[in-house]
Amino acid sequence: MSKTVLVTGATGLVGTALLQYLETSNQWQCRYLTRSKNAKTLHGADAFYWDPNQFEVQDGALEGVDAIINLAGATVANRWSKRYKAEILSSRVNGLKTLNRALSNSKHSVKRLVSASAIGFYKSDFENSYTEASTQSDPGFLSKVVEQWEAEADHFESLNISVSKLRFGIVFSTRGGALPKLMQPTSIGLGAALGAGEQWQSWIHIEDLVRAIIHCLDSKNEGVYNVVSPYPERALEISERLARVMKRPFWLKRSPEFMIKLLLGEMSEMVLQSQKVIPERLLNEGFEFHHSNLPEALTDLIQTRK
Repeated sequence: MSKTVLVTGATGLVGTALLQYLETSNQWQCRYLTRSKNAKTLHGADAFYWDPNQFEVQDGALEGVDAIINLAGATVANRWSKRYKAEILSSRVNGLKTLNRALSNSKHSVKRLVSASAIGFYKSDFENSYTEASTQSDPGFLSKVVEQWEAEADHFESLNISVSKLRFGIVFSTRGGALPKLMQPTSIGLGAALGAGEQWQSWIHIEDLVRAIIHCLDSKNEGVYNVVSPYPERALEISERLARVMKRPFWLKRSPEFMIKLLLGEMSEMVLQSQKVIPERLLNEGFEFHHSNLPEALTDLIQTRK
């Protein structure tokens, strides 16, 4: 007998891929929350209205739900003005608060929350690696967002709901996120590592990310998971490999760090920091990555346009 999972952030890059995956599942029936009052069924998932800014959820949205996958949050890829930084934080915290309030005020059947988070929590380090046991947080904006995001998810434990927090790395997909932005200059022979290129970048293929979410949903194990490939790469290596896969020249090597800071402002911390992150828990639980190797992952993505 299938169970019901409710997904937030379902129309984003990860959410869309997740709904497509769940559409073929015999174990889970899916529904999703949306800000649109006229939304239709998406990849077999029924739509329910919500407005996290007003802490509103449509009646019946949580009825019969066994688990929640929370992916809601404004993109971090826009320039970080003071106002937009507030939106990045509130869109994550208020979404969870909205769900918590709705569950607290009703008789519910939810037993599981799998909530997105980010490896931006970890302190920038060019040598050491991080597992889920690592507690060295970064003083920057993203780390502070993660701390509040995960703390809000932990509040669901008081409702007898088990909580998993999935710290995503850089998601590689040609349908959005970082990879298309890297592919654009590379396609005309202007690919370059951001900054010195020595910073570690922990990445994951979109297919493995979705499969890891389902693994954590099914495993019922609690706590933090690093959701990244077991093989992080330095920024220069990623740029060089991308050029090879795209069969384009690669001669710029590095782009000046001061220029990146000038163009991106505070958001530059997202691309210049170094986080060598290891998915120790997934590996220990026997999760098998289909695309753990960077050259193969890039080849698969670019040839099939996933």
